[in-house]
Amino acid sequence: MCERSGKRGYCIVYVEKLSFMHEKRASPRLNIRHVNLAVSSSTTANATMVQLNPDSDFHFEILRDLSAAVFGGGDISEVLTAAYQIVPGDFESYSSAFDTLANNLLAPRASAFEPRIRAALALDGLYEFGPLLLQAFPKPLITIFNTGNQTAFNDEINAYRASPAAGTQFRWIVDQGTWAFNTLSPFDWMAQLQRYTLEGITDQIPGPIFVADSATDTFTKGQGAILAAKLGKCSTYYKFDAASGIGHAGVGGYVMQNQVAYDWFQGILDGC
Repeated sequence: MCERSGKRGYCIVYVEKLSFMHEKRASPRLNIRHVNLAVSSSTTANATMVQLNPDSDFHFEILRDLSAAVFGGGDISEVLTAAYQIVPGDFESYSSAFDTLANNLLAPRASAFEPRIRAALALDGLYEFGPLLLQAFPKPLITIFNTGNQTAFNDEINAYRASPAAGTQFRWIVDQGTWAFNTLSPFDWMAQLQRYTLEGITDQIPGPIFVADSATDTFTKGQGAILAAKLGKCSTYYKFDAASGIGHAGVGGYVMQNQVAYDWFQGILDGC
């Protein structure tokens, strides 16, 4: 979040990095003295990686966010601040820690309801996620979901996930989704996801908003273009082509993505 005083008051900008069911915003600086990490001696033959959390799942998720910092895709201090607040095995503490950073709102949606936000960046742009993911399932399964038959939906998803025919991507999406929403029920996970949409909201977003898209995005392909079209003149749409090597949410090219986005952002600051 950037605050800059001037004749127009404060210029507040929120930046969003979209990754599956995960949003982040800036946080206060970390007091590194308060982070207590057990570090194994690097001189021993059996030295292990520093664990950011004793819970292996939490450690992996924190490490994934931390790895983006070198490319400008995150801030080491904000990630470690969240890590310090997470209690091993306590999913609610994990959720609350990152909700504190993200305020549990997508950047474009937040700008529709918070008048102090003067600009926003959506990297990548996403108009709807829940409905998009649901449409990727076979039509009979969509029908089962729409009728509200939780037992049948769960049975079908779990049976296919356990079968040899299920691909790694399908298993990851289901496992990551149910884990992120702290539920064992695929139906409950999918039902919660349906709220992740900007339908009926875009006409309330004043802009300006920078909307990125990737030609090689395999998860939410074309969503940035849809969002930009819905927003109209208040948006600036930028599509990273295949030659850039930038994939979903900037993976493979954070430096270039951030440079383009921050060049646009500089123009907003110059006008504050």
